[in-house]
Amino acid sequence: MKNFKIKNKTDNQSFDKQFETIADAKEWVINHLDLSKKWTVSLIKPKFNKDAFFVGLLDYGLKHQYIEKTNDGIKFVGNKNQQEGK
Repeated sequence: MKNFKIKNKTDNQSFDKQFETIADAKEWVINHLDLSKKWTVSLIKPKFNKDAFFVGLLDYGLKHQYIEKTNDGIKFVGNKNQQEGK
């Protein structure tokens, strides 16, 4: 299920609903709302919940590790302090 915001520009009425597809959301608008108003249907993007441990680990890695881009994303390839002779 995905979250959709359904709103109209006429009187700022809005609904937050869950549907499988945008087509299902549009069908709900047709069957349940006043079609004389201009309705818009938009997908609500999920918010990223930050895990404090992960954020700290990533922050440490960005400050203290060399990073290499790979096909799978990024990887830490070495410690900056060791490679700089510190």
